[in-house]
Amino acid sequence: KDSRRYQFEKRLYQRQCARLAPRVDKLYAEVLDTLDVAAFTDTFRKYWSPFPTAEAPKFLNLDLWFREAVTRYVWPGFDELPKPSRFLDLGCGTGYFLAVCRHEGHRVLGLDLDTEPLYNDMVKYFDLERIVHRIEPGRPLPELGSRFDVITAYMTCFNWHADVTPWS
Repeated sequence: KDSRRYQFEKRLYQRQCARLAPRVDKLYAEVLDTLDVAAFTDTFRKYWSPFPTAEAPKFLNLDLWFREAVTRYVWPGFDELPKPSRFLDLGCGTGYFLAVCRHEGHRVLGLDLDTEPLYNDMVKYFDLERIVHRIEPGRPLPELGSRFDVITAYMTCFNWHADVTPWS
């Protein structure tokens, strides 16, 4: 049963990605044109590894992760929001998604830990504002200064108990 549901949702996702591809490709090209890829490569060379990994260096694949960030921006229709809208990204990691949102004229803020050096350097490289804070169940977020139009949390790691069950 789970396998059929997964296959169904995977096909649905692939169809939606194909439908959105022209918008994603256009925005991806615009965002990438603003990035000095050589400078990015030089800045993050110290993190690069020739071996596939599930660790943070996997995010150095600009084509994969910037395109994913653009897809996450276009998929829910954020590209149709009035500008500037305020975005808060919980567990912002590398900041790719926030960089796309800011490129599109929005005001952005990330919230994450500062324990991963690659993420710290990427947030700094993209000149993103980030509040360092650990998200815990039942504990309020810090004062963030204002309300947000959009709050996102992609690929989060903060919402799991030690026994690998998610908290609500």
